[in-house]
Amino acid sequence: MNIYEFAVEFEREHREYYLERSKKAPTEHMKKLFEEMAEEERKHEEIVLQLRAEKVVEEVESDIKERARDFFRKMIDELPELIFPEDEAEIYRQAVELERKSKEFYMEQAEKSDLPHVRRVFQQLAEEERKHQMIMETLAEMLDRPKSWVEDAEWFHMEEY
Repeated sequence: MNIYEFAVEFEREHREYYLERSKKAPTEHMKKLFEEMAEEERKHEEIVLQLRAEKVVEEVESDIKERARDFFRKMIDELPELIFPEDEAEIYRQAVELERKSKEFYMEQAEKSDLPHVRRVFQQLAEEERKHQMIMETLAEMLDRPKSWVEDAEWFHMEEY
């Protein structure tokens, strides 16, 4: 299996993971976030397929961080009433691990590539996966300790870059 096939396969797996999470989401806001994350993974798959077909990829960066920020703002109003299963935060920590592995894969492949265009796209995909990782880390933290998370004056924990 070459790197493109491998990348397409794990992007599909990640998309399925998020679609499955969206079906089991305890709120409409969370369902929407997971559907958007699944769509991000679908876009990544398309980008990799374009690279495999030796097409030039112009745009990789997405606005998922901004959309996630909106999601977290809406979740704040729901948190005091919501009760999540004990293992819910652990489910999102698994997503953190998926995204971390994706980020590392793309960074490694960028370093190995002799083609500047492929190197650039893989670096950008690694950055997108880092954003996904941050979103899932924030969600896991929020569900793990909702009271302290909401009480924090700077409640939106995703870093700006």
